[in-house]
Amino acid sequence: MSRPPGAWLRAIAARLCGADAVEHVIDPALADFQIESDAAARDGQVWRCRRLRVGLSIALVEAVVACAFERLWSAGGAATDDEPIADAALRTSIVATAAAVVLFTLPLLTNLARVDWRLVVLVVPSAVPVALPIGLTFGLFVGRGTRASARFTRKFVAIAIVASTASFVMLSWIVPEANQMFRERAFSQLAPQSVDVTAPRRPLARGTNELTIGMLRHEMRADALHRLSPATAFAYYQRWALPAASVVMALFALAATGRWHIGRFGGSIIALSSCLAYWLLLESARWRALDGTWPAAAAAWLPNLLFTATTVTLQCVARAGAICRSRSG
Repeated sequence: MSRPPGAWLRAIAARLCGADAVEHVIDPALADFQIESDAAARDGQVWRCRRLRVGLSIALVEAVVACAFERLWSAGGAATDDEPIADAALRTSIVATAAAVVLFTLPLLTNLARVDWRLVVLVVPSAVPVALPIGLTFGLFVGRGTRASARFTRKFVAIAIVASTASFVMLSWIVPEANQMFRERAFSQLAPQSVDVTAPRRPLARGTNELTIGMLRHEMRADALHRLSPATAFAYYQRWALPAASVVMALFALAATGRWHIGRFGGSIIALSSCLAYWLLLESARWRALDGTWPAAAAAWLPNLLFTATTVTLQCVARAGAICRSRSG
């Protein structure tokens, strides 16, 4: 028996947000969705059901992430001297994430003859998983830029884990459905005048970006009987690797700012260079995977592995320096 829509997010919210948030926010949203979904199913409105499911998933993810952020930020006892630094880092992360979302969504909307709010809502989820690690990187390099307490580090690592979890949920299920709905709606705008868009027609065939993680896994098993498609394999492993970028980049930024005193200008340059380096590594590895030179799994995880190795190196150097200073003192 299949679980009702939103059941897994409700379970996550119960652990992260507590019973009050589930009772007053999550459960009412699920109840409203169930009523509207049943009405749409009775009327045979398949696309309305899909739109409701995507909207519910986005709303629940936003509620869980916001609640988890608030709970993590307010936990931990009395305020410390680095609270202004922590607040500045969080504000910078939010602003940088929002700016990245706008930067990534605008090019997708400029080619359309007419843009309505539905298209904007459908295209935003694809930008969020990429914008989150960028926002955390800028928040830590620019908003912090100097050493802070272990409590600050624990908070931002927890926030990065929540961001990675939200990114994985969106890339695995929400983004593919939103992309498919965006393509269907955009096709109805760009279709030639000779095509009757009001007549019943088959849904557009799903591309690689419109396949959920389960569909990609099924495609890989089917291709394994003949010859595994590099594009399908890389897309599957990237659904796992890209969400981990939030944690990887946050740990890298924490290690770098803990090693050196970095100002706002220097932090901006390093944050921008780090994000560009991650993108260049990912694009280079992707082309290597598509032409069959590298395994798809290794190519998808390459940027994370290199930044993780850099983080470990910075931590080892910092610990060795601390030991030398303690011995000399």
